[in-house]
Amino acid sequence: MLRTFCSTGFTCDPENSFFLIDYFVSNVPSTQQRGASNMAKSPKETIFYVSLFSTIAFFVSMVLIGITMLTIEHRMNVNFDSHLRVASHASTVVMAVDELQLAMGYLEEHKLTEGNTGIFWKTNDKDLGIYHQKLMDEIQHLESLSEDPKEQDLALTRVSEVVYSYPSGISFYPYTKLSFISFILSIVLLLLSVVVAIITEP
Repeated sequence: MLRTFCSTGFTCDPENSFFLIDYFVSNVPSTQQRGASNMAKSPKETIFYVSLFSTIAFFVSMVLIGITMLTIEHRMNVNFDSHLRVASHASTVVMAVDELQLAMGYLEEHKLTEGNTGIFWKTNDKDLGIYHQKLMDEIQHLESLSEDPKEQDLALTRVSEVVYSYPSGISFYPYTKLSFISFILSIVLLLLSVVVAIITEP
């Protein structure tokens, strides 16, 4: 800046030093002024970064919830649904009984023999106790059959009607309601964070 003064004809000698000092002091922003300017921007920027962080956090939480749900669903499919599928297509009564017992063993091991998977209303089609009893009755019925092939074939055709009537949401019980609420809340908070981040973007 001193060169600018000299190039415009200003005499750069010691007599003008006090004037130069006064000029720089009056025109260069002080540390307090710069701090005040930064402080004026900080609330908006803080809201923006908090919203951005919240958006990322909720996105990660949704991913984790999704992974957890897929893991539980896969476990249910391997240890429960697969046995029901085999039982419903079994060619012999013995095979159907064995597969149904394995499926029922999974329910008992994971304490899925009582309760209700309904989120808002508790209906009979979502009652775990009723389904467990139906499964036990079906096994007992198959075990009590005679050696008559026609009777056995007729009984085997009914297996799929019984076994596939299990309550929806059984995979996530007893956390069915919590999973649903967490999923909805994550979506709402994620959308809210995105909107706030867009509005307060610096």
